[in-house]
Formats: sequence, structure tokens, C-alpha cells
Amino acid sequence: MKLHFLGTGTSFGVPVIGCDCGVCTSSDERDRRTRHAAILEEGDRRLLIDTPPELRLQLVRAGIG
Repeated sequence: MKLHFLGTGTSFGVPVIGCDCGVCTSSDERDRRTRHAAILEEGDRRLLIDTPPELRLQLVRAGIG
């Protein structure tokens, strides 16, 4: 069984529009986080957990098709 975290940001994602904190204004790519989502895989079965609006982007980045 595998658990893939597709997004680990807040319900708004990071950076948050209009926020001027150090994380939201950082140029470090590791500070860019999409909204929370995960996929659980066991064999040929997959279970999506919480599907944000940017799910397609998250799946493409993770190489899950």
C-alpha cells in the first residue's frame, strides 16, 4: 500500500493572495504548495482523498495517470 501526498498546503494553497509573510513572498519553489490532497494505492486500486480544484495539476506532477 502506498500513500502519495499530492498537496500539503492550506485550504487556499501557498502562497496566499495578498499575504506578505516570509513564506508567501519566498522565491523558493519548496514554499509553493497546492491545496491538500492524497491518493492511496494498493495494487491496481486507487482512492483519492480530498480533491481540490487543482487536482489535475497535482496528478500530472506526480506522474499518476
